[in-house]
Amino acid sequence: MTVKRHNLLLIRFESNFDLIVYSVVIYFSEEAKRDLNTLFSNALRTGGIFFFSGTETLLDAFAVGFERRATSFYSHASVLPNTKAA
Repeated sequence: MTVKRHNLLLIRFESNFDLIVYSVVIYFSEEAKRDLNTLFSNALRTGGIFFFSGTETLLDAFAVGFERRATSFYSHASVLPNTKAA
């Protein structure tokens, strides 16, 4: 396991993460939240888990490639919106 800290507004995200956990986006603008959620989705491997605190909200979850699994738990969709399974 590797744990990393990032400045979410200034970095380029790596990819193929198994898990992303956050609890700070509540302080960002709605536009920044949408941008970050897209970046988080793109950074996860297919089936990777995205977890956030109960004070956070996930706007447009499906549109950015997430499937809801449980409260505050999403996974990276195996088939992204506007695409078809091979």
